[in-house]
Amino acid sequence: MKKSALALAVAATLGVAGVSQAETTLYGSARVSVDWVKPDVDSRYARFFGIDGGSQYWEVVNNSSRLGVRGSEDLGNGLSAIYQYEFGVDVTGGTNYFNSNRPRWVGLKGGWGAFTMGTQWTPYYNVVGIQDTFESGKSFNYYLRGTTSADGIPILYRKGRAEFREGNSVVYATPNWAGFSGEAMLKMDGLAGPNSIDRWDLNLTYENGPLFVGGTYFEHEESDDKQYAAAIAWLTDVWGVSLSWQQYNPDDEYDPFLITGNESCVAGNAIPTDTGDDFCSGQAKVNDYTLQGSYTFGNNVLRASYSYQKVDNFDGDVNYYELGLEHFFSKRTRVWTEGYFFDQELDQVNELEDIPGISIDNSKKWAVSVGIRHDF
Repeated sequence: MKKSALALAVAATLGVAGVSQAETTLYGSARVSVDWVKPDVDSRYARFFGIDGGSQYWEVVNNSSRLGVRGSEDLGNGLSAIYQYEFGVDVTGGTNYFNSNRPRWVGLKGGWGAFTMGTQWTPYYNVVGIQDTFESGKSFNYYLRGTTSADGIPILYRKGRAEFREGNSVVYATPNWAGFSGEAMLKMDGLAGPNSIDRWDLNLTYENGPLFVGGTYFEHEESDDKQYAAAIAWLTDVWGVSLSWQQYNPDDEYDPFLITGNESCVAGNAIPTDTGDDFCSGQAKVNDYTLQGSYTFGNNVLRASYSYQKVDNFDGDVNYYELGLEHFFSKRTRVWTEGYFFDQELDQVNELEDIPGISIDNSKKWAVSVGIRHDF
């Protein structure tokens, strides 16, 4: 069956009306791996967070598999309607078929740029996420948003505390001006709070051949209201930059050598605050840096990455290492082996040391992922 005809059938099943009037493409990606995970945490740390500090385990993991339709309709005079309707598909989840806030949006595009509304990639991710090239969900998802005790080790602060995508959002993307382009996002979720606009994002990027340079900033407006922010641990203000020299891998995708850095302000209950910084007044300042590179030989790509995280007035830091090898059987099918090592040092943590009988030193985590990915 042709892809367009199949797209119409799937769209009808999902309840997407009117797609027959537009150029519609069905696409998807199945990504499954077998992972070995070994957390290794200080016994006092494990008792404090209520986790098993030494058990290793195996698991079959879904790694952001998805199914979607996207397309456009020519409205004349250089104007087009554009849309995307995507679901996260839990390949390993039994009856839990759909999950996650995958992109779902509709909008208009012309010579003036594009205006879209729905659930969308954030301008922040479109800069910092250029390093999101490893296949396992334990990679960039863990690096960007941290983890919970269910994943083995709770992190008191997570990198950027940002989201890949935001719902209830509107985005304006500029046209390309001699390699320069930009995006602006507003999130308005309609929930009670001190501000009508809940979050705003900006980015500015420049691309010229293999060179990519980008800067981004976002702010949760509620974080300015300290009483409101105190109850919501993930409210932040963040800026980030990326510098990359890119090459193409066997799938004709960008696989960068890059340096990224970002600074975020976190309103979290477990983190000492910094009241003397204008950018992070009343919040903790988190600094993150990443160096990543790749080497392509034949139908193989070797990747390596190192990330370092430091929290101001917090006696501790995080080091995160990744190494991966990916083999392309074709443009649509690939296999991977990736390894991760996470080392969190929390010597003499101010807030936790105030609790009688608690002294937390450090935690480590190893993980190996072996998987397959097929795109269509």
